[in-house]
Amino acid sequence: MALIKCPECDKEVSNKAQRCIYCGFPLTESINCIINGKVCDMTRIFELVSDVIDGKVESYIANNEYVMIMKSYTNLSPIGISKFWHLLLDGERPTHYTGETQEEFDRKHAKPKCPTCGSTDIQKIGVGERVASVATLGLISKKINKTFKCKNCKYTW
Repeated sequence: MALIKCPECDKEVSNKAQRCIYCGFPLTESINCIINGKVCDMTRIFELVSDVIDGKVESYIANNEYVMIMKSYTNLSPIGISKFWHLLLDGERPTHYTGETQEEFDRKHAKPKCPTCGSTDIQKIGVGERVASVATLGLISKKINKTFKCKNCKYTW
């Protein structure tokens, strides 16, 4: 850590400080990026990427901090966060970025659940199984107009 002079009050402060501890003058210019319509300060993110590229920090260590920062102020999904990281490692510094949101990710990867017990251990009822059930039991078959069967509680819906 080195000491530098604050351009505003002329006192010595750490070169790692973002603002002067005496007068509050910003010592580093923030780098902003609009991610899915929200302005995000990317200064620390770009520092992490620079440290990885320069070999000062291991990629996986920087990536852990990066993911924590990105989760705290963006609504990007894990895939969106990862794609942005690789974009930065490739040397790009976008001013605007649109990626998959957490809501889109959850909707896309949602797994149906049993309405009775909540289990995700379910099975789709095949056409053959339905036809066989209706053929043997007729209209009293429990599989008419049913799509799924829970392997846990045996409920069909």
